[in-house]
Parts: sequence; structure tokens; C-alpha cells
Amino acid sequence: MSAIIHARNTKQGMRFRIWSSVVDAYFTEAMTEAEVEQWTREEAIREAKEAHKREFSNRIARAKENGTSSLVDDVRDLNGPWNKQKKV
Repeated sequence: MSAIIHARNTKQGMRFRIWSSVVDAYFTEAMTEAEVEQWTREEAIREAKEAHKREFSNRIARAKENGTSSLVDDVRDLNGPWNKQKKV
């Protein structure tokens, strides 16, 4: 999402609102710095969850077909052994 944080000095102190450049409007009320930090964190989590939902089925489909979800011409034997793990 294209969101911009706007700031203003108010009688209550510095306040922030989130502006959407997609719809050209604010979609939050005035918030304190702590509130806008929490809001942006929650929005980032929500966006990450949505991205996961969109990508997961494609990744699983590639893994079922190629033995891996890799997009770089990597193919694994579905009936072969797992990779050897390096000792740390």
C-alpha cells in the first residue's frame, strides 16, 4: 500500500495521520508517535500475512512438481534423500 505519514504540531503535541496516495485521502485520525508506530507495525504484519496467503499455494505447487519451491531452475528428486545438513 502507498501510505505517507503526515505530521502536525497541535495543542496536544505532535500528531500524525496516514495519507493514502491510492485514494488521496487520510484513513486514520490524528495519532501520537507511539500510536502511529503501533499502527504501522500492525499494518506491516497484516500485509505480510496477505502476501503469504497469495504466495503459499504457488510455492507448494512448485515444490510438489519440482521437489522445491525455488524459482532458479532447481529440481529435486521427490523420492530421493533430503539435502545433507551442514554442521554448525
